[in-house]
Amino acid sequence: MMGKNTRVSVIGLGNLGSALAGALVRGGCDVAVWNRTSGRTAALEGEGAVASPTLRAALEHAEVVVFALPTYAAVDDLFHDAIDDGWLKGKAAVNITTGDADQARAARDRFAAGGAEYLDGDCGSYPSAVGGDASMIIYSGPKDLFDRLDEPVIRPLGADGAWVGEDVGAANALFMATTAFFLTSVAAYIEGAAHADRHGIAAGAYADYSVKYLNTVRDLIVSSTPLMESHDHSGMGQAALEVYLDAARTVERDATGAGARTDLLTVTTRYFEEGVRAGHGTKEASILFELLRQNPTPQ
Repeated sequence: MMGKNTRVSVIGLGNLGSALAGALVRGGCDVAVWNRTSGRTAALEGEGAVASPTLRAALEHAEVVVFALPTYAAVDDLFHDAIDDGWLKGKAAVNITTGDADQARAARDRFAAGGAEYLDGDCGSYPSAVGGDASMIIYSGPKDLFDRLDEPVIRPLGADGAWVGEDVGAANALFMATTAFFLTSVAAYIEGAAHADRHGIAAGAYADYSVKYLNTVRDLIVSSTPLMESHDHSGMGQAALEVYLDAARTVERDATGAGARTDLLTVTTRYFEEGVRAGHGTKEASILFELLRQNPTPQ
């Protein structure tokens, strides 16, 4: 049974891998590290990790192997011989490499063929947050494996580490969806800043008001979730879809008049128009969830 001083090897010491290794050392694990270029191990050795001379030595040390590599292709390339030669047999592999759900499932099958248990994960925070309260790492795969690793390995990487499903692809799928939300939000924020700038509004003033607006976004997420789960969008008395459409058209007209680009806003307006055309103008904006899940191509 794993506990304090669990033997963990961290393979690959990029920014995230190094952060994972440091957090595990501070969490009381017996940590070995290995990187193709040995120069990256010095700082971690200073914290208490042991630098393994070879990949095989690192794997022989470990009960649990943790890695965050640039791609799943890099994972397959690095571990190909180790899997075939049985170096991972009886060990638990925790892969925090970003990819899609199918890549996670293929990796699970590959590691299982070598006799290893497998959890897949994704890190939604910057490496500097790993191990702290702001760390956001999610995991998917066998729940019993997650439970066994939770206290000795997962908790040191961040108190908010969460299991999101038995399907090993679930963590990647959730990460991809939330990353889409993040990326479009970043682009929308910048598009709005350019709109404000065309009216002579300073970036600082725009930022201050935008931060306050995040409370409205948070409240909308919280209130819309039960509607999407129940598939009942009859309304909360806040703002109907047709109100959102009128607002989007007004903003688009103002931005165009000011000479600002409206690429993302134009797409958003089309979403609202599609919902209203389908007869849902008096329902909550969350009704778009039904249109998008039922009609994956634009109507």
